Parts: sequence; structure tokens; C-alpha cells
Amino acid sequence: MSQENGVSNEVPAKPEGPNEKVKQLKTYALAAYVLYFLSYLTGLTAIVGLIIAIIKLPESKGTYLESHFQLLIRVFVWGLIISLVGAVLSFIGIGLIVLVVGFIWLLYYLVIGVIRLTNDEPAPRIFWFGQ
Repeated sequence: MSQENGVSNEVPAKPEGPNEKVKQLKTYALAAYVLYFLSYLTGLTAIVGLIIAIIKLPESKGTYLESHFQLLIRVFVWGLIISLVGAVLSFIGIGLIVLVVGFIWLLYYLVIGVIRLTNDEPAPRIFWFGQ
């Protein structure tokens, strides 16, 4: 820091206001959604999206983005449940049906979530235990 006559020549960093924080969180939410969509092709990118959602959830408290991070976490958990149930039921021949219907149901929530995210609206509520 250089000073002349006791005055700093450095430009202070622009403070991050609430709008900047929301924009940044919205970008993280969109990235997590994209990673979930890619997981339908790769199978693994949803894990990275889940990590983003878990890390950013506390920062999003009190904003509409909190519902998006909650939705992303819940979709991941439901995906695991559907995968396990589908794997078990595949032994009696209906596992594939459970998997296809379940993943279409989750895809629906992801699409609606992205639409609402781009419109700056809260995410849809997905069934969750105890609610």
C-alpha cells in the first residue's frame, strides 16, 4: 500500500451488496442444475451438483434461492432411493419401469426448477419426509 501525505492510493474493493450475492448464488444454482442434467448422460456429475447445493445452502438462507438448493439436495436423495428400489425390483421384472418413471419424475422437477430460477421464483416443493 503506497501512501502520500497519509492518503492511500489504492482503490477500495467494491462492497458486495445483497444483489451481487443473489446473482452469485443464482449462478451456482444454475451450475448445479446443469450438472444434474448432465448426470442423465454421465451419471456422476450430479455428485458435484450436490456438493455445490450443500455448500451454498447456508449462504442462501432467507432468499428464494434457498428453495432451489433444497430442491437439488432432495432430487439427489430421491434419485438414490429410486435407484435402490429399482435395483431391488429388477429381480421381479418391474425395476426398469420404476427407474424410468422415477427419473422422468425427477427430470420434471429439475426442468420446472430451472424455469423458476430463470424467472427469479422459488423452486417447486417436492415431497419430503415429515413435511
